[in-house]
Amino acid sequence: MKRTVRFIPILLALVLATTACSLPFLAGSGEEATQESTVAPTAETMETAIVAPTASDRDACLQGNWVMDHESVQELMATLIPMPTFHVQEGILTMQFDGANYTYASDGFVLRIDMDASNFMEASANLLAEGTFSTANDEILFNNTSSSSEITGWRIYMNGTYLDYPGTPPTLIFGSPASGVYTCSADILTVSTEGTANTPTPMVFHRQP
Repeated sequence: MKRTVRFIPILLALVLATTACSLPFLAGSGEEATQESTVAPTAETMETAIVAPTASDRDACLQGNWVMDHESVQELMATLIPMPTFHVQEGILTMQFDGANYTYASDGFVLRIDMDASNFMEASANLLAEGTFSTANDEILFNNTSSSSEITGWRIYMNGTYLDYPGTPPTLIFGSPASGVYTCSADILTVSTEGTANTPTPMVFHRQP
C-alpha cells in the first residue's frame, strides 16, 4: 500500500521555483560573444591593443589538484540558490590543472532541502566542466569549455523512511565557468565569483598532495 504525502505539491512548487535560476560555477557565461574590427590597425592602436592571453600566459602556480573547502562550497550554494533550507549535505568540488587544461568537478555531491528538523528531500549531483585556461591581469580565464550536469535519485526522507520522489523531479542547471580575479600561493587558491544579485563570493581551494 502506497503512502500519500499531502504536502508534496507545495514542496514541488517550492523546488521548481529554483529551476529558473542558472547556477554558474563561476560568475558570467562561458560563451561570450566576440566582435571583429574591420578598421585597419594603426601604430597607435597597435601600441594600446590588449593581446588575448594564451596558454603560454599561464601562472605557474596553477597546476595540480585543488579541493574547495566546505565553508566555501556552502557559501557558494547559498548565493546561487538563496533558499535557507538548501545546502550540500555531502561531497566536494575539485579543480585540477594539467598543463593548459583544467577540470572542475563535483565528487560525491548530495544536494538537500530541509523540510523541517527531521524531514528532508535530497538528490545526487554530478557536475563537470573542462577546457583550457590562461591568466592575465590577476584574472583566470577559462576557454573552450564543455560542461555537463546530472541530478539523479531525488527522494524524500519523512518520519524515518525514504520515499521515492513523486512525479517529475526538479531540474537544476549548472553553467560553465568564466573569468574571475584570483590569488594563488603554495597551498591556497582563491577565485572571486558572484552568485545571484551579483553577490561577491570568494571560492577557496586547498592544494592536494
